Amino acid sequence: MTVPMDLAHRCADIAASVTVPELLHRNAITCPDRPALSTFGIDGVVTWRELHDRVAAMALGLSALGLGPGDRMIMMMPSRLEHWVTDLAAVHLGAIPCTAYATLSTDQLRYVAQHSAAKVLVLNGRAELDRWIGVLGDLPELRHVIVVDDEPQQRGTVPLATIAANGATLHAADPDR
Repeated sequence: MTVPMDLAHRCADIAASVTVPELLHRNAITCPDRPALSTFGIDGVVTWRELHDRVAAMALGLSALGLGPGDRMIMMMPSRLEHWVTDLAAVHLGAIPCTAYATLSTDQLRYVAQHSAAKVLVLNGRAELDRWIGVLGDLPELRHVIVVDDEPQQRGTVPLATIAANGATLHAADPDR
């Protein structure tokens, strides 16, 4: 099927003027109960309204930690719902999210983190934290280490659930924020 040139130009103009946060908000309003994400049976299907609310809560929680426009955040976690929510929350704040892949060596992790000047590091769990322990002292800009699966909580880390809960409280108090 060939797309008429005038339609292609109109679509390009619309796409160029709409941000990811605007698209998420639009979808939460226009099709709130339709599927946005599926975790293939792990957490089920997340609707656009649920995704919007989770992202808003996470953004407010991360903002309360001091993450803001232009700040960098590195995430090291598998493809899971929390990764999507945290990434989108950073984008909503104007921060710059970056994924560090599990295949990176300790020296590569250090290089990426130092050169990004990341203020926040979000890790999946104990295994990822163990890989970063030797690097953390070399990151002068780092302010917070957040761990998704943090049982029991490691000293100096913040559970992602705490960030989300704090943000959810802020979001409930001011849903338009």
